Amino acid sequence: MGIYDLTICPHYDEEVNRQDSLKESLRKSKKVAIALENCTALEIIDNTYRLIASKDNKRAYKVYWKSGKYHMEPLKPSKDFSPLSQIVGA
Repeated sequence: MGIYDLTICPHYDEEVNRQDSLKESLRKSKKVAIALENCTALEIIDNTYRLIASKDNKRAYKVYWKSGKYHMEPLKPSKDFSPLSQIVGA
């Protein structure tokens, strides 16, 4: 079983203060997080991943701090799997 240094944050768009809490938590930890809006899921198989969304307007984001700046990169839902290395690490 692979263990990845990755934080998963569900309900990113729904829970009060979730976005601010994640941002501050990451500032202290220097980790990467995948922020999942409601109706999205991250599927990981071996060293690959894909994002699943049950509603067209829902997204997920790779979020992290680098060089003192907060980054929020949108991840697009896909039927195809991509290398997990694309989202693990900043």
